[in-house]
Amino acid sequence: MRSAEAGWACARHALLAHLAAAEEFEKVFGGGGGGGGGGGGGELSVNIPCQWAEPHDRDSEADRALAREALDFDGLGIFGDVLFRGQWPASVLSALAAAEDSGLLSRAPPPFSESETAAFLKYRPRYFALNFYTSYWAKPVAETDGGETIDPSTGVRVRFSKEQTRTVVGPEGEISKNVSIGAPGAPSWLFSTPWAMRSMLREINERYRPEEIVVTENGFATRAEQEQQGGKREEEGGGAPLFLAGDERSSAFEDGDRVSFFRGYLASALEAVALDGVPLRGFCAWSLLDNFEWADGYSMRFGIVRVDFATQERTAKRSALVLREFFSSSSGGGVRGGRDQL
Repeated sequence: MRSAEAGWACARHALLAHLAAAEEFEKVFGGGGGGGGGGGGGELSVNIPCQWAEPHDRDSEADRALAREALDFDGLGIFGDVLFRGQWPASVLSALAAAEDSGLLSRAPPPFSESETAAFLKYRPRYFALNFYTSYWAKPVAETDGGETIDPSTGVRVRFSKEQTRTVVGPEGEISKNVSIGAPGAPSWLFSTPWAMRSMLREINERYRPEEIVVTENGFATRAEQEQQGGKREEEGGGAPLFLAGDERSSAFEDGDRVSFFRGYLASALEAVALDGVPLRGFCAWSLLDNFEWADGYSMRFGIVRVDFATQERTAKRSALVLREFFSSSSGGGVRGGRDQL
């Protein structure tokens, strides 16, 4: 985006475009255009990308409140609150007004009108579609800096900064620098934080009470695969079939970091279902195949099936087999069946 103003305009119009689509959907298919489906015609929701904000100090109530505020400025609050509650969070509206008054934003987006709010509530999605990958620590801005900082993505003053690495002081006073929030992936923004899956699912359920939640994206690009990039023919298990069984497993491409990622996130999701009563009804791995990843192009491999881009040969990765076993078991055995595979 050229500016924070352009970003806000894009978010606002994307939400209004969804509302217009829901209204048209109802005219064509009948029933509830966004919520309960329409006479067999289907239903609408919006994939919402979210990152979990972890308190910098879990024992601090102030830090816990600050982390909840950070979620307001993430996809959860910017898109989820409007789709499921009809308006941006109060913290966001207050920050936008203050940014316009102080000149940080030349023009802040207005709150949604009463009629728009009513329409969003009318077409409230039946299920929450979650794209979830990683987390960060919401760190309070030091009082020496005025207790606020400007969020570069929104152009408004906030009371937190986002950190994925930090300095930790141990019980004996030892100092560890650059401690990351989880195992790093290939993209600079991606760290494996499986414990946060349960936290995010529980937050969504308590915040919006959707009928169902579907994880529409979750995946990991490994550093090992990125290091092997170079446009040359891949040698690992070339030509192996997509689905393998028995002794054929030895032909699978090894992606242990991705396997650990999925096992951890799925176990955390199952805890949310079993312990928190979260109505999780679906999970989609990102992605089936190595593909073109936005500005990163082909340099980031998220696929559970490896693609030799020179020959177009496909090779199932170990993660594909792990996911197949998990879902084959859990489909018949519920939560317990899936847990046994992790």
